[in-house]
Amino acid sequence: MEIKKTPKKHMRVHLKRLSLTTAYQSYKSAIGLLHILASHEALTAVLWDHEIEQYSLFTSHTSNEVTRHTKRELHSYFLGKLQQFKTPLHQVGTPFQKECENYLKNIPYGETRSYLEQAKSIRSLKHSRAVAGANAANPISIIVPCHRIISANGGLGGYAGTLEVKQEILSFEKKHQ
Repeated sequence: MEIKKTPKKHMRVHLKRLSLTTAYQSYKSAIGLLHILASHEALTAVLWDHEIEQYSLFTSHTSNEVTRHTKRELHSYFLGKLQQFKTPLHQVGTPFQKECENYLKNIPYGETRSYLEQAKSIRSLKHSRAVAGANAANPISIIVPCHRIISANGGLGGYAGTLEVKQEILSFEKKHQ
């Protein structure tokens, strides 16, 4: 499995969001180890195992109600029983990144949209690359479902959790739709 590091240009947004973090909990999912980071009020990140190293300075190793709630929701999701998360989220980033995140949260379970469709919905046809960059800056994997965005030609595009994992998640959601 290929390990991808978060591009440095997106670190600024991650650091702002993660500076709010006060609690940490890991979750062994069907697709790998996930790391849940949260403030007392809301979720700040769900990171893949290869991403957590760069954020360890921001985390305590104690859980809180938000991390425990997120873990329960992720568990239900991976059992095929939960299709819409209710975990409160910290939304940090530029207005454009927030628009991209809101679009992602509104893609129905088991469905996909293309980067092009997302760009058209948010701005215009010319901004597909900016949309891809904003999605890449999303540190809340699974819950903010950037895995539901694919290339206009039907290819998978990119994904922080690897393309193999993206395909597994999409297939899983299709099966439990």
